[in-house]
Amino acid sequence: MTTSLPRPVRSALITVATATGFGVKRDQLNRVTFTPVTTTALRLEVQLQPKFSGGILEWRMKE
Repeated sequence: MTTSLPRPVRSALITVATATGFGVKRDQLNRVTFTPVTTTALRLEVQLQPKFSGGILEWRMKE
């Protein structure tokens, strides 16, 4: 599984810097950390492994 966290900057999507910890453990929250950003939106992009089902069950953001 590959992931990225792009954020909008003047109508363009920029990938956040130093994102780490893209976990893939089952049935638990996996923590991702990155350099703090100021933005109005985040988009999570996920590419799943072929022939496997998967998804995001919950997404929490610290304020």
